[in-house]
Amino acid sequence: DTGGLPATNDRHLRYRREAASATAAAGVPAAAAPVDTPDLQRGYKNPLDTDDFPGKVDIDENKFRKNYKDQNYSMHNETTKYYEPQFLMDGESYFLDLDHENNTEPHRGKVMEHLMLSKSYRRAATVTLNFSFPFYGHNVENITIATGGFLYTGDYVHSWLAATQYIAPLMANFDTSTNHNAKIRYLDTGETFVVEWKDVYLQEREDKGPFTFQVHLNKSGDIMFAYDKIPLAIQTIKDEEHPVKVGLSDAYIIDRTIFFVKRKTIYEYHRVNMKYENITDHTAIVFRALFTCNKQTNCSACVSERPELNEKHNNLDCGWCAALNRCSDGMDRKRQDWLNKNCDKNRITQIEKCDASLSGDHDYVVDDKSQQEARSAVPDSSDKKRAAISPGSIAAIVFFILLILLAFGWTGYAYFFPHSASGQFLIRNRPGAWRWRMGGTRYTAASSIHM
Repeated sequence: DTGGLPATNDRHLRYRREAASATAAAGVPAAAAPVDTPDLQRGYKNPLDTDDFPGKVDIDENKFRKNYKDQNYSMHNETTKYYEPQFLMDGESYFLDLDHENNTEPHRGKVMEHLMLSKSYRRAATVTLNFSFPFYGHNVENITIATGGFLYTGDYVHSWLAATQYIAPLMANFDTSTNHNAKIRYLDTGETFVVEWKDVYLQEREDKGPFTFQVHLNKSGDIMFAYDKIPLAIQTIKDEEHPVKVGLSDAYIIDRTIFFVKRKTIYEYHRVNMKYENITDHTAIVFRALFTCNKQTNCSACVSERPELNEKHNNLDCGWCAALNRCSDGMDRKRQDWLNKNCDKNRITQIEKCDASLSGDHDYVVDDKSQQEARSAVPDSSDKKRAAISPGSIAAIVFFILLILLAFGWTGYAYFFPHSASGQFLIRNRPGAWRWRMGGTRYTAASSIHM
């Protein structure tokens, strides 16, 4: 059953709750910490491997915030920087009757129920939009719908989908596998993408009643949450088994290589949290997309004064980078390119300098703002040269090579002399005998999606 998607099993994601064993060495990376991973641009590895990215999906919100603070992650809740949210107590008109839409023109027969998601627990699947949806100024063409009441918008598929880069009308521990009336369905009109979670129940709290709510993604970038049935206060939903969130979030990823191992670090740079609003039946939340630097296509548009923008609602500091032909405030999904080209230093912030950048006379305005949390991950070329000839680097490389040779030598000795102490140790601890149990809930995927 493809639930309205092309007939392929590897486009589905599953997130697991049960403990699992794997043929990998024991050791779980800390939640939200940078972890060693393969190149994820073509997908991601079996999530049972110890180097999955990141390590855990669902953790207590307090632990989530603490880990971000401990790892120097950038996390802001500047509510009106990229979106202007408005909570509406009388929001009944925002809820779209999909049954009516499916039986009348112009959307007759266009409402798709995703049968797999409608009968699953902790699963998600990706659908392709009929339009480009600007999310934090970045065009998104593929959306991952999760049974947990949220959409994932990231370019990389990893096992921590609920952590960031989400659009969450009501992220919670919903289970559609035990309720025959539950439906997860969507409608794409070419101008608006609507996803509905209909008659879904919280796991082990079925007595509280069903939830029905929607999210609307407009081609303009505006987002709407519409609530039809909310049987209990959002603040009373516990998050031990699954995060409980209402709002938006986005992040960027920094790549670096340490001792020939690719490493990815995720930074959440913005979040809008609407969890503590009085969300009840027939309420709604509207997020109006504001001006973003990265949507500007030329230097003049990037740095021009915009008196129509209220500083209270939009305080972006846009700059033009001639090396990339991009406008940015330095905080978006392409931040690593911005740092690699030294755009944080050599950016144009005055319209008088735009003509000079076009003529090749790059008299840039230097921005002295500190960007230490990610700059350390992208050293400049002069630093690389100094590091390449430093005695410490040479000593570390020699030590690393000797360590590898020693490990190979010991393994060979243990293999050819199985009755020795080393041989017996290798037999007892061979990879086939390794077992690893992991806790927490997980998203997993069979292969890459929406690349």
